[in-house]
Amino acid sequence: MTVTSAVTPSSNTHLAPHPVPVAESARRIRDVLPDLVRQAPVGVGVVRKDRTVAYRNDEFARIMGVAAETAAVPKLGLFRQADGAPLPAEREPLVQLFRAGRTTTEERLVLQRLDGGSVDVSLTMAPIVDANREVVGSILYVQDLTADLEDASLREAF
Repeated sequence: MTVTSAVTPSSNTHLAPHPVPVAESARRIRDVLPDLVRQAPVGVGVVRKDRTVAYRNDEFARIMGVAAETAAVPKLGLFRQADGAPLPAEREPLVQLFRAGRTTTEERLVLQRLDGGSVDVSLTMAPIVDANREVVGSILYVQDLTADLEDASLREAF
């Protein structure tokens, strides 16, 4: 008996249009995953404990205030409260993550960008743990809320 997975292809993947064995399906997904992350409509980054960025897609670089063609985003910017006020150290998402492994889901914050500007973002992040269950990094999903907030402001004005 063969176990299969009904993975449906999209127009930009190389997945078969019929059920394939689970191991083959997993291999195909793993093969296209880097391209999917690169094209994601949100910023995706992997950050080390010292706030250096180990991996990022182009949207993550843009949100951070770094040109997409820049090879690296040196360090993650600082987060502020939604009203722009500084976050107390104990509320800073990365501090909470590295101290207690706390996951953050869709928290609205202001990111102080590396180019000196700031941007309203929705932040979701989770710890990356090693074999000893020690938090060694974080994966971040950052969505730029600027357009959404501008649309809301325009609606309120009328």
